[in-house]
Amino acid sequence: MTVYIMKPYSRIILDRSKAIFNYRLSRARRVVECVFGICASKWRILNKASETDVGTGVKTVQLRVCTTLHQTIVAAWMQRAVLI
Repeated sequence: MTVYIMKPYSRIILDRSKAIFNYRLSRARRVVECVFGICASKWRILNKASETDVGTGVKTVQLRVCTTLHQTIVAAWMQRAVLI
């Protein structure tokens, strides 16, 4: 598995496009941290370090995301079915 790390440009004399990139990268990082904080408060298991390798951890997170999305879709569908 290849991991790509996005790094901000150094703060030494940035042109407009690099400054915009840095801002958007910073904003994306803040959003991800907030989402992870919300998930960690919902699922306490995310508050402790995982003792698995990266591949297993990624698959576990993907499974949890898919499960949550499925539950959300089913709940919305059930609510819609009740209203009809």
